[in-house]
Amino acid sequence: MSVLWPENNPFQCVFALMEGKIKIGSLRSNKSQLLYSIESCTVSMALNSSGAELLSGHNDGSIYKFTFPTKTAAPTCSKLVTHSQAPHLLSWGRSICVGGSDSRLTFYDNNGNEEQVIEDLEGFDELGCSRDLSVVCFSPNGDSIVVGSFNMFSLFSWNSVDKCWVRKLARSVENMYSVTALTWKPNGSALALGTSCGLVDVYNAAYRHYLYKDAYDITYVSPTEALIHDKGTPNSSPIVIQSSYGEITKIDILPETGSQELRYIIGRTKGTLILCDMKSSSVSSSEIEWRGGNSHQEKFSFDAPNACMISHAGELSIVEVSA
Repeated sequence: MSVLWPENNPFQCVFALMEGKIKIGSLRSNKSQLLYSIESCTVSMALNSSGAELLSGHNDGSIYKFTFPTKTAAPTCSKLVTHSQAPHLLSWGRSICVGGSDSRLTFYDNNGNEEQVIEDLEGFDELGCSRDLSVVCFSPNGDSIVVGSFNMFSLFSWNSVDKCWVRKLARSVENMYSVTALTWKPNGSALALGTSCGLVDVYNAAYRHYLYKDAYDITYVSPTEALIHDKGTPNSSPIVIQSSYGEITKIDILPETGSQELRYIIGRTKGTLILCDMKSSSVSSSEIEWRGGNSHQEKFSFDAPNACMISHAGELSIVEVSA
């Protein structure tokens, strides 16, 4: 009834049977193992972003959460919530999104508490008759979700200020028919969809895109995440910077001391600074709370290895950039 292939475990796949059994199959041994069994037909499954936890939706409306075993903990399985409809649509990102035959989406937190309900999302056929929602899929960072129906798909994004999901886009495509499959490019910059008539389309899903000093392509895949790609090395992987606190409002790239070569990324949100060294072996970023606001009067010095000195309003701050 449903198959999942965890990205972090390429030699195993999880599959669900009609009688409610959830199994995991080894692609090396061609053998399967029972994870757990529910006395109701399985209609959907979803993994969290890390692949460590699994959700299964069943025909009686129940949704179960299974946690895979680790070196220090045994596997666990428990009922998360009972939905009002059979959860034919199920995806897991920042929240758990559930949809059934009532043409509405319900968002739950990781403990099964209801966060938000969005109604009146059905598509309409050529005679004006309503069609149910057919598929949902979260973006890789979990901050956006696409909902497919008949001749239409909609994009919702997480509003970090109002703490709710907001529709950002509703695209109607004539003669597309029912959207039956959705998947995102791993970096979140593109969306592919398949339909009941065999159509496969790929859409540019960038939230914002521009060229920085003719040297770097900066692509926002969500308000809180950006990809920075060096145009001089087209085959290189983009550098990802992400904020855990809010929308990234501005990105600057500063040169190395005594050189014209751009190296250090400075990202800004309303209340934080994001610092990243593109030549670091780990290429990890540091995000700190910042009281400077949007004054842009700071002076940055990267003379010390793996650290940044920030001078602002008569104060000196030292921040570890990456190890």
